[in-house]
Amino acid sequence: MPICRRRVAALPNEDLKPSYPDTDPGFYLDLARDQLSYQLSAADAVEAKAGTWFGVGSTLAGLLVAVLALKPPHSHWGIGLAALAGAAYIAMAVASMVIFFGSRWGTGTDVERLELDRQQHGWTDVQTKWVAFNRIWVDYTRNRTPYCLRLWGMRAVALSLFCQTLSLGVLALLLALGVA
Repeated sequence: MPICRRRVAALPNEDLKPSYPDTDPGFYLDLARDQLSYQLSAADAVEAKAGTWFGVGSTLAGLLVAVLALKPPHSHWGIGLAALAGAAYIAMAVASMVIFFGSRWGTGTDVERLELDRQQHGWTDVQTKWVAFNRIWVDYTRNRTPYCLRLWGMRAVALSLFCQTLSLGVLALLLALGVA
């Protein structure tokens, strides 16, 4: 999560005019590729967790509807807890939608386009590697904001699931005791 707090001074040069050093960028290319790969796999993990937790929350929402249909609460506490569980589910649904449909991801260098650009501009191998590094790094830096948005969405989903579970548990206890 510290990746959300780091700042990048500026995006790399995005134009296709290579003005890079003549040294081989192998180390930097591997590093940028690894960073982008880590970022994309972490985003996939966040989406998988959010999907699982949203499924659990949906099951709990179904249980809430069933409980309310069988034994509706009559006290202010019971109604309030049912409303809190419903509101938590709505918040979870909104946060999940932000996670799933938040934005488009940059996935690095398009190999076919890179080869066409190489032939068109007459780049050397070293220049082509620098352009590949540049495109990967641009996508990595542009993905930071949607990645951080997904992390915050994940926190909202987790908090909503906690509130929903707690309120449903207390509601079920109150209904079982005949208090709600």
